[in-house]
Amino acid sequence: MKKSSESGGFPPKTRRELADRAGHHCSLCLALTTCSDEGGKPFPIGDAAHQAAASVGGPRYDPNQTKAERSSAKNGLWLCGSCHRKIDGDKYRYTVEDLKQMKERAEDRARRMVHGEIVFEMKDKEHAAIEHYFESRPLKNQLPKSASGAMLGVQIVPYTAIIDRPRLGYPELIKAGVSTTRLGYSRPGTDSKGVFVEIGQEVSRIDMDATAQLWISYAGMNGIHFGTPDREGRALPGGMIAEDVLKYLLGTRAVFAKHGIRSPRVIVRARLENVQDKILFHSNSDGVPLRERIVETTYAILDQGEESKILEQLWYSVGSSHGLPQAIVKVVQNVSAELSR
Repeated sequence: MKKSSESGGFPPKTRRELADRAGHHCSLCLALTTCSDEGGKPFPIGDAAHQAAASVGGPRYDPNQTKAERSSAKNGLWLCGSCHRKIDGDKYRYTVEDLKQMKERAEDRARRMVHGEIVFEMKDKEHAAIEHYFESRPLKNQLPKSASGAMLGVQIVPYTAIIDRPRLGYPELIKAGVSTTRLGYSRPGTDSKGVFVEIGQEVSRIDMDATAQLWISYAGMNGIHFGTPDREGRALPGGMIAEDVLKYLLGTRAVFAKHGIRSPRVIVRARLENVQDKILFHSNSDGVPLRERIVETTYAILDQGEESKILEQLWYSVGSSHGLPQAIVKVVQNVSAELSR
């Protein structure tokens, strides 16, 4: 297969023009096409591709074009190296008209990104994709029916799984283990969806689609106080819940890394349940108890260092409009310090 850039290629000025007009994103897959090495030296990873080939025998060659027309920006579009090979390798699927429209859409998208217009469109698509993902993966109580007291559920999904949809095999799932709040990795059992462990009042699992889930029973606790600390400055078991959520989140990130999912960005949601009519409560600034049987957060997208966001959502869900209590902030600091040693 002859490359479209073998002869009559684009001059450097035209290459820069095509890259700038596409916002340095691939016109087909939207991937960013510029990067830098560890020393900070930038290097391009994109290609100026021809709509109609530059030489006879190339993809979509037009004998009626002049040499100047073949090397003009009008006959080009900006692609990543992979998509460049794709469109030239399947010359019957991608026509010149297809590529012209692709270029127009890409350049329009780049202009709207500069003006901030496309951010909302992308966020809407992201939200829809995440909502669709969770619809088929409910945060369902995994604890035995005999469990009592208040119960906490946490679900964690790698952000990349929303698009890539990984498929993990049993050997690697068993080898990587399952995270618990003890930051340990016990050898798990298996079922039709993935692997799991049961330790004391905890049930933790990770499925073949990389969805991780933890449930804990706080047996013997008739309610959970999230706000006012006791005489020793503690906010328990609210502080206990905060510590459990953080340790499970950080431990699960480590398990994902063992599966080659190294991006720290994850999507997390949490749920608190009362059983046997026991009450979860939070005293607001006026000291009025707010009572719910079930408290569930919406999802939170967390990057490295943003772990407390899911706690803020949880505290807001139980009635706090003043951010995290200081005692819970201290728990976040303590867990972070413990894991950085």
